[in-house]
Amino acid sequence: PLLCLDFCFQFIVNYLRSQFENKRFSRLLLANGITYGFLSCIGALFFGVEGLIVGRYTAYLVSLALGFFDLRAIGFLQGSRAVLAKNTLRSVWTYSVSTSIASAMNQLTFLIDVFLVGCLIVDAATVAEYKVATMIPEGLLFIPACFVTFVQPYFAKNNMNMKWFSTASKKVIAVMVVISLCLAVPLLIVSRPLVLGLWGEQYSGAIVPFAVLSISLLFSCARSMCTALLGTLREVKSNLVISIVSLLLNVTLCFALIPSFGIVGAAFAPTIVSGVALVLAAALLNRAIRCRKTQANE
Repeated sequence: PLLCLDFCFQFIVNYLRSQFENKRFSRLLLANGITYGFLSCIGALFFGVEGLIVGRYTAYLVSLALGFFDLRAIGFLQGSRAVLAKNTLRSVWTYSVSTSIASAMNQLTFLIDVFLVGCLIVDAATVAEYKVATMIPEGLLFIPACFVTFVQPYFAKNNMNMKWFSTASKKVIAVMVVISLCLAVPLLIVSRPLVLGLWGEQYSGAIVPFAVLSISLLFSCARSMCTALLGTLREVKSNLVISIVSLLLNVTLCFALIPSFGIVGAAFAPTIVSGVALVLAAALLNRAIRCRKTQANE
């Protein structure tokens, strides 16, 4: 049931995005985050596991109620609904399924290195050090994700205007590079005092992997922007290729590097993968834009 509630909530927030209702979109997400965290904590504090579950359900019901009012305010619940043609409906499903598969592979790529560290390294303390090293670099990816979430609908709206699309894509990728530098460079500089200050001397083995994973932010931010732009051009096959290559390369590098270099090798694997994925995504995006420009000129 919770998955059904989450599906309804995701439908509402994505519809608000598609209608450029950014204020309503951000307010609804903020309300969901606050109510989810607050009610889950209150429920767990007073009633244990059962209270935690009830708190999460209540938070989603509150968020859905707020989302219903937002939909009503923008007129979604009024008037007739157009019926999609079979070809259009087939295209929508193809795009949705392909995008979901690519997204699942991307999530697996992020998780597989931690899993393989646990499989290939027996020492539990070393595995814990690697988990510590991944926390902040991977956690900070929500910052570029917020930027992608905001700009993506505008590119989807103008995906037939290739002059605008080409110019704007260069600008947003440049902004993403600046964001990645602002995230990665400070983390790299303060990696040692940050790890020791937050987790203590017993996790000193996480310092080097932490620094290496901080470098991966330089690639991950720009790559996420490129793959999002490919999505707005409906280049789902290109995104699938990027996801498959990333996953296979990550697994291969983990098996090659972890036995010899431990958690430092495990950190280099996703960093190298992020760099390769960025180059591949940028090349495929550039090709897609050039092809559409050529078609427009014919």
